[in-house]
Amino acid sequence: MNKAHVNQVYTMRSVVDGSRHINQAQLRCTGCKHVEPIQMRPDMPPDQVLKKFRQRGWQVDIKHADRCFCPDCKSRRTANNNVPQPKGEPMHNGAKHQPATILELPAPPVIRKVLGAIEEHFDEDKGRYIGDWSDKKIGAEVNLGWAIVAKIREDYGLKIKGDPEVMALRADLDSWIDMGKQLEHRLARLENR
Repeated sequence: MNKAHVNQVYTMRSVVDGSRHINQAQLRCTGCKHVEPIQMRPDMPPDQVLKKFRQRGWQVDIKHADRCFCPDCKSRRTANNNVPQPKGEPMHNGAKHQPATILELPAPPVIRKVLGAIEEHFDEDKGRYIGDWSDKKIGAEVNLGWAIVAKIREDYGLKIKGDPEVMALRADLDSWIDMGKQLEHRLARLENR
């Protein structure tokens, strides 16, 4: 078995089927505990294994096994999250809303574009963007969400410096503004029916 399959969100098994051994990757759903096996070649790279699960409709977090969901649980989570709600407020089914935290990084050429823009517009000594530049503005430039841009920036050791309370309040405010915009768009669509 390929050593690259160690410490992945899936587990590896070798199953005997008659007289032959079949290699399987198995992924367990965090929601319903369903285990999905996928037949694979022993030399298949981990990203291809994860791609196979995604093709079957799974939501896969490449670093956290407790954030992987089967197609049924994924659709239930999507249905419950259609209307943005503030953190901690109960949803219609009584469960607590937890904002999505799963971020899949884009392809390496896109990451290079993001890093180029960050390098151009981020003052590393001051720990902040120059002028009106921000993660959000760079995200708009390269057609990515600001959270992904922030993750790339932080993964490369570029932290925004400042009062943590002010930064948290600013992030909450931005989140509420985004939710308000989403609700406005949804309301406009419903009114135009």
